[in-house]
Amino acid sequence: MTDRYLSSFLINIANSIDSLELSQDKIEKVREFYKAYNNKVDKEEVNNEFSSSDIKKFLIMGWYVYTMIGDTNDVDKIEEID
Repeated sequence: MTDRYLSSFLINIANSIDSLELSQDKIEKVREFYKAYNNKVDKEEVNNEFSSSDIKKFLIMGWYVYTMIGDTNDVDKIEEID
């Protein structure tokens, strides 16, 4: 399948939706494709924003803060930092 064929196919789908020629079943399939495509793109964009090193630093910092705060159940026990 060439890119040109795919482009024409997608344009035909868009035109069919605009002119209300598609059945509800086919429109639902287009919606499912749209959601799956956007979900994949969103995940790729998020994954590309942070390096592996950044993610490790974030998780380690979160773990450290959680363990420091998590050990004290009473706010009065937390010492004030000067």
